[in-house]
Amino acid sequence: MNPKLKILWSSVTPTIESGYGRVSREVVSRLVRRGYDIIYHGYQTMGKMHTIDGEIKMLDCGGPEYGMNVLEKYFNHYNRDIVITLYRSEERRVGKECRSR
Repeated sequence: MNPKLKILWSSVTPTIESGYGRVSREVVSRLVRRGYDIIYHGYQTMGKMHTIDGEIKMLDCGGPEYGMNVLEKYFNHYNRDIVITLYRSEERRVGKECRSR
């Protein structure tokens, strides 16, 4: 059996009740159950790494270098094979990823 991909998923925090949050939570949960090693970068998430639903490993939004600006750092630090993002285009462009900061 081939090893599964190690994925860094980046999108709206999956506990946010939005379309992006719901889609991300469903997709990531299903991939984790199929054995994929996923770490989730939620751009409204604060604090230390923790889990949601006992299966989704969550990262902090990144502090002062939040949002899309920390993806490369997290990708390398956690030795990921691929990054998957689910964003609205204006959030990528304007950089409003961590709105509570």
